[in-house]
Amino acid sequence: MKRLNVGLLTLAAVILAGCGGQTATRSVTVSGRITDVDGAPIRGATVTAGSATTTSSTNGAYVLDRVLSIDQAVIAEYVDGNGVTYRGRNLARVSEGEQTISVNMMIAPTSSLARISGYVEDRFGNRIVGARVFAYGGGAYSSSSAVSGDNGRFVIRDLISGVDYQLNAGAVGYSNDFDSATLNAGQERSMLFVLGDAGFPVLPAPTGLTTLAWTSQPASRDARHNAAMTQVKSLFDPGYATRRAAKTRLTNSAAPIEVEVEWTPLQGNNFLGYGIYRGEGSGTIVGRDYWREPLGGAYIDGDVNLRPGRTYNYQITALGTSYPEDPDAEGPRSSVVSAETLDDLFLTAPNFGTAPNSSIQFRWQAGSGAESYVVYLFDEYPGPGVQSIWNNASSPTTSNVLNYSGSALAINNTYYYVVLGLANSQRSRTISAVDSFVYR
Repeated sequence: MKRLNVGLLTLAAVILAGCGGQTATRSVTVSGRITDVDGAPIRGATVTAGSATTTSSTNGAYVLDRVLSIDQAVIAEYVDGNGVTYRGRNLARVSEGEQTISVNMMIAPTSSLARISGYVEDRFGNRIVGARVFAYGGGAYSSSSAVSGDNGRFVIRDLISGVDYQLNAGAVGYSNDFDSATLNAGQERSMLFVLGDAGFPVLPAPTGLTTLAWTSQPASRDARHNAAMTQVKSLFDPGYATRRAAKTRLTNSAAPIEVEVEWTPLQGNNFLGYGIYRGEGSGTIVGRDYWREPLGGAYIDGDVNLRPGRTYNYQITALGTSYPEDPDAEGPRSSVVSAETLDDLFLTAPNFGTAPNSSIQFRWQAGSGAESYVVYLFDEYPGPGVQSIWNNASSPTTSNVLNYSGSALAINNTYYYVVLGLANSQRSRTISAVDSFVYR
């Protein structure tokens, strides 16, 4: 094993220094994504951390500015059209002057929520302050965490009933303890975690790395528009909404860019998390983030330096529970995996043939960097659960126009469509805004 990267070590030290309830002297930015229990991102959820507040956008993403640089509860709430309140919660462990690792939340009706509470101890029965307890659900966004207080007690609130949670408790200098739980609505489960002495784990380089880059349309005040963006992504890629971790970066036209990096999670009692490294083009790959998520195997990068039309290279390392004190607590870097970001995709007005029963030709501008395109057509405004009535996903076109080839449409009905641009074996993606037409 090699000596820790200095930049990553410094970042970890700052994060750890911010724990334990010290008075915050600076503010930071916290970002993430909100989804429902079906994995669909939620637009229009109110997200708060202390006095900072914002609203989730097109793909469920949010950015909270001026969050105090201490451990903060981040809470998301959403009220649907029937007046039902949904809520989710997670913990932001922030680092001064840095955009934090992602803080994601899955929301559910408040009547279905539950909690886990208890204590973290060492093998002699001494309570451990500052231990972190993770609750990782089968759907990535159902994950949550809490930090034990002065008496070693922790509470993970707003967990979703019926979800099989894997639980992991850990602290620097100790080996982890594991458990599992499935909760009933309104239940509070009491649990005790006992952490052993830190061992000397084998820290292999993570394997199975893949990347996926999305460029989305800007957030809108129209909640239907934003829900449509996420629904089309999920139609094309059913796993889109269930992958964990989200940060956002805006293009020149305010469209969020997300670069997802996934790998095969490591197992063991002495894993603390992962080191995230990134470089651009032929530049040096350097430490980007300290990802304290021992149960995770995915990370979405979206810091302020990301740009459309660029190539970003990533490597991942494994960190032991003695990190950052032990200079050999980081394993070797993984192989390099690359991601290419696309630019915005803009529609132009469709062409119609002679009425009635006119033919339809969908059109869009070049210049996004996409190599092929998929058109999704809907007979109602697309949103969660709305399926397209026609698309060419099985045979994307390489042209900037596409003729409709589906069954006859109803005269005087309004139809909606979205175009998805693809490149690099469909690992780079950009999505247009929703447009509509009345069929004559």
